Amino acid sequence: MTKNIYYFALYDTPCSKIRRSYVLAATTKIDYIISALNQLEYGVKLISPSYILERKYVFDRGVTKKLNDKTTLILSPSFGSKTIIGKYLGIIFTLFCSFLKLLSIKKEDTLVVYHVPWFYLPIKLAKKIKGFRLILEVEEIYTLAFERDKRKLKLEMKMISLGDAYIYANDLLREYTNEVNKKSIICYGPYKTINSAHKRIFTDEKTHLVYAGSLSKHKGGAHNAVQVAHFLPENYVMHILGFGEKKVVADLIECIENNNKTSLCKVYYEGKKIGEEYEVFMTSCNIGLNLQRQGAYMQTAFPSKVLVYLSMGLNVVSSEIESIVKSKVGDIISFCSEENPQALAEAITKAKHFTKKELKNKVQHLHDKFVEDIEDLIENKTHK
Repeated sequence: MTKNIYYFALYDTPCSKIRRSYVLAATTKIDYIISALNQLEYGVKLISPSYILERKYVFDRGVTKKLNDKTTLILSPSFGSKTIIGKYLGIIFTLFCSFLKLLSIKKEDTLVVYHVPWFYLPIKLAKKIKGFRLILEVEEIYTLAFERDKRKLKLEMKMISLGDAYIYANDLLREYTNEVNKKSIICYGPYKTINSAHKRIFTDEKTHLVYAGSLSKHKGGAHNAVQVAHFLPENYVMHILGFGEKKVVADLIECIENNNKTSLCKVYYEGKKIGEEYEVFMTSCNIGLNLQRQGAYMQTAFPSKVLVYLSMGLNVVSSEIESIVKSKVGDIISFCSEENPQALAEAITKAKHFTKKELKNKVQHLHDKFVEDIEDLIENKTHK
């Protein structure tokens, strides 16, 4: 039985003194998958090509540290720079150092890779040289999400085809990538129920809504939520959690201030919360919002925030995204087929209401099935 798994992904911890590239939603899901592997007694070596974001010259030789008794993080050397050229040289340098780490993987080992298009060359070369088994974790097709360049899409699909097996973020990706003859499992997000022992921090009788995630205008979630607030009555309160570039945050705060001048439903930007503070805040809310625009790019993605909401015992209102509608949690989510704020507000006021116990039981069932599935995938067993 294989007992050591390698994982390749952009990853860092919030306590790091030097700011490196990683996405909080991605690390949350990576942490969950690693916890499932640890539960099965697998040791995990996490190789991170996360590069320095500091806009000044700074060098970090990298570090190897224990995340828990079964998981080791190998953070690659990296440097920051004031110039654009220096920035890209730093990224290439960090990726090259990570590639050298990949060459320590043996043929009988398994490597899980969080799919990012620019990992293509080092992963392809390392696999060709060492011959290890490659499991690709495919969260979305990035070329569809951010651009329509057919050449880049073709290259991205070539990387996906490198996989010997897959962990897909939704049921539609398997069909889209056309890798139907290779072993694959589905993981929508972290199936980890949170049982907060703390009392709710809101003592009023209002319904507290929360949007937690990207503040980017590209997918529109945070800004859509603020616009929806204008059509909600005063017994609703909306909270926005997340972080981003200063200009993005400033634009959002301005949008919130304009809304609060006339709206009965007040909106509050809560910034970034982590750890226990995050869990206490989230479990104190009533409804989680997933209000991304319903562009074609979203049909190959499954926003992991949906599972985070459910795991916290929150009911969920979402845009009618096909990957969520056709998922195993589609029956416990309230959808809105229209994108206009008034229709979304109506969907919120008419949302389905399940008890925290019902929601958490659903998530626990998904967790138990995922643990069984990932063991079969790692050990290359035939699905039952």
